[in-house]
Amino acid sequence: MRSDVNWALLSETDGMKILFLAPHPFYQNRGTPIAVDLLLSVLSAQGHSVDVLTYAEGEDKVYPGVTLIRIPSRRGLSGIRPGFSLKKLGCDVQLLRLFRNRLRTHSYDLIHAVEESVFMARFAQPLAQPIPYVYDMDSSLSQQMIEKHRWMGLFRPLFNLLEKAVLRHALAVIPVCRSLEEEAIRLGAHQTFLLPDVSLLKGSQGAPGDLEISREPDFKRPCLMYVGNFESYQGIDLLLQGWAKAVTRGGRGTLVLIGGKPAEIQKYTGRIRQMGLEGRVMLYPQQPIEKLDGFLASADFLLSPRTQGINTPMKIYSYLDSGKPVIATRLPTHTQVLTPEIAHLIDPQPEAWGKALVDIPQEVDGNRRLAENARRYVQAHHSRQAFQDRAREIYARIQALRA
Repeated sequence: MRSDVNWALLSETDGMKILFLAPHPFYQNRGTPIAVDLLLSVLSAQGHSVDVLTYAEGEDKVYPGVTLIRIPSRRGLSGIRPGFSLKKLGCDVQLLRLFRNRLRTHSYDLIHAVEESVFMARFAQPLAQPIPYVYDMDSSLSQQMIEKHRWMGLFRPLFNLLEKAVLRHALAVIPVCRSLEEEAIRLGAHQTFLLPDVSLLKGSQGAPGDLEISREPDFKRPCLMYVGNFESYQGIDLLLQGWAKAVTRGGRGTLVLIGGKPAEIQKYTGRIRQMGLEGRVMLYPQQPIEKLDGFLASADFLLSPRTQGINTPMKIYSYLDSGKPVIATRLPTHTQVLTPEIAHLIDPQPEAWGKALVDIPQEVDGNRRLAENARRYVQAHHSRQAFQDRAREIYARIQALRA
């Protein structure tokens, strides 16, 4: 049965020796690695000793008491994208070997398992004295795999069985959003502690970003901006189709898409040309997270056309904190956080987006109220301080459960 966290300060015991499984490139400027970095800073400040097992790829991060231990670098196992892939599977096999070796040679009080590494924590431990584990649940693994590869729907019963097993045996489950928490409880989790993502903005309005967007010869206001990766679930194709309809109806402005990899930039450059949108869409590659404040300051509207998944995109919290109106698909991935009082919610069809991208920029007073409401909401509930407080108190509860 679910147990809600009492957010009053709890007494903290001595630090634990934690084996932290991070099955992704770390550190990189994308959702899960950013959340892991925030959590590691909290665990370090609490005095825990943390060994982080992660992929070979990524930037080193240094915190007192935190040690990064990487799998060996292998040819062909780089450029790991979000979601299931054969490359990621190859890295996870290497991570499993490293995990077993650490259990043979070191002693730990707790395993913190992110995403699919929870299956290692559940099934790859010695049977005699298994170490209790916490499941850091950033997504529904079965749903994520099936949405990306439809043929995997044949294995849904098996995926559900495995997810039930890891959820029911976890000491605690830490979902990133309400819908994942409800899914975890439905599948048998005994203890759930909600730990939402946060705004990554630094608190200053900032000057416009150094992409020099406004100096492009074809640039015209309003600036309608998307920031994030270009994976299919993000809805870039829906957005382009909607923008094409908006342009046909006389919609003003420039669509700016930031975050593509070189191959994706090339692909969408060709698609934009085919759709007759040259000069109305600007594409930019991935940018350092340190520049996020400036990029959002360059925008007039911020877009999240996501079409799949039930977890809320991390960028939503920075969007809300930016002081700019947010336009997002009316789907559970957004509506568990976004309401009509803080964002424009649009049905996930090109026609609806085409109409919205023409009409919404004309609602000057309504957009101002929406943006003000959004900033107040996120600063009250999704600041870095709120994350740190929740994470610290969750781990105090986890220590109590383990004892």
